[in-house]
Amino acid sequence: GALVTLGRDGRCQIVLEDDEIAGTHCQIERRGKRWVLTSLDDGSSTRVNNERVATRTLYDGDQIELGGLRLRFLCEAAQPLTTTSGAFITPRTKALSEDDDNSARSLAIPAEELLPESRVLLSRRIDEMDRLSAMMSARAREDQTIDRLRKALDTIYSLSSKVLSEIEEEELYHTMLEAMMEALTPDRAHILIWDASEESASVVAMRRTRICPDDIPEGPSQDIVRTSIQDSVALLTADASSDPRFEQSDSVQRLGVHSMICVPIISGGHKLGAICVEEFSPLRRFQEYELELLAAVAQLAGLALERARMHEEMENLFYSCIRALVSAIETKDLYTHGHSERVAAIAVAIANEMNVDEKTLDDVRLGALLHDIGKIGVPEQILQKPSRLTDDEYEIIKSHPARGAEILSHIAGLKDVIAAVRWHHEKMNGAGYPDGLAGDEIPLAARIVSVADAFDAMTSNRAYRDNLSVEDTIREFEAGAGSQFDHDVALAMVKLLREGEVTPYASKITAALNLSSRSYRTRSAS
Repeated sequence: GALVTLGRDGRCQIVLEDDEIAGTHCQIERRGKRWVLTSLDDGSSTRVNNERVATRTLYDGDQIELGGLRLRFLCEAAQPLTTTSGAFITPRTKALSEDDDNSARSLAIPAEELLPESRVLLSRRIDEMDRLSAMMSARAREDQTIDRLRKALDTIYSLSSKVLSEIEEEELYHTMLEAMMEALTPDRAHILIWDASEESASVVAMRRTRICPDDIPEGPSQDIVRTSIQDSVALLTADASSDPRFEQSDSVQRLGVHSMICVPIISGGHKLGAICVEEFSPLRRFQEYELELLAAVAQLAGLALERARMHEEMENLFYSCIRALVSAIETKDLYTHGHSERVAAIAVAIANEMNVDEKTLDDVRLGALLHDIGKIGVPEQILQKPSRLTDDEYEIIKSHPARGAEILSHIAGLKDVIAAVRWHHEKMNGAGYPDGLAGDEIPLAARIVSVADAFDAMTSNRAYRDNLSVEDTIREFEAGAGSQFDHDVALAMVKLLREGEVTPYASKITAALNLSSRSYRTRSAS
């Protein structure tokens, strides 16, 4: 292949006058279709694109630094050069090649014999380098801007489709944090909820990277958060510790945060909280486009949070009405007061133990609360009878599941809840009522409510019998598993009893399990 040497030695094909350059400093060799630069000195003063190199394949536009000289490698199809092979750069040659820029000079390698189809030009025309550099920088900035916009749009689109369909606040927080960590890659990110009465914000969700210092307190600077929320402004600080806005802030100085963005979460004029991201390393500073992206995320968060809270308020109102209705019905039956609440609590515990999906959990929760609503049509003298029922009275009692399903049938969207109400007295062996269903014909929600209902009946006192002990209750469920009760549901109930997750005393069950709609929606940690 072709070979070109560069250095101070007069025998080099390209002679360079520079005290920092060795006699034969480097060579550029044609290897197939490639040009390869090899440093012939100790490698300390040969650089390509600002990197110290020993050997490097050269590409069109690469910048080469030899000692104090900067050259640019250009490979372009053209006619052969007319310069001779002994190009020698001297002050005189430099003077001849000077233009308006006194530092401008050029070098040429006569490559017509070495590479007929192309030539190699090494240029140190600073004005041309600056022009090309400016063009490349502008293009790079344009590409970077496009990438940032694309990334921002992807983040906002992905996040909007998730958060606007999310109705659980806790899930909403985690969805937003995951999106922020992916889009901005901060050392730490927080979502805080504002308490106007206390004029403070508390952390409700946090994510951190492995490189985040372990000794940093859990929350961000309250001074920055408070300023952002109270003044309704998005804040970006490149160096929080030296930012004059926060130089008097003890929390900023104590935390050692380098760069930080804090944007308020506001919806309908209501100050809901803030989103904060932090960097602890001085090597990175958040940029304005990241502030704009986070502000857009905060707007989405405000809408989603307001929607989730409105949904929660409506759900709380709904369950309050349901409980009021159930309580009114249970006043007719002195022996089962609070029964539906207890059955709902136990049914949710069983469903959580079985790790059912959210839809089934909702059906279980509401079906258990309403399972005895059909008793509204049963005479009080039967409900309050202190002794065992006659066969005729028992037939009237047995009508309540179907009657309850009929009452609820006029409410749209309760199909699976109605199924749980109608069939919670069915048995796996087909001996139950009202329809004699068996096995998988009985919906899972109904099977769970059945076990919870039986548990409360077993462990509650009646005029004609005492409540069963824990051991007796466990034996009843083990004996009935697969025949009266669904096998898996019965074993889940037994497991809860053995582990002490529930107790066979109605008052303790009610006290141990928060019966608000919020607790129904939240899975147990076990």
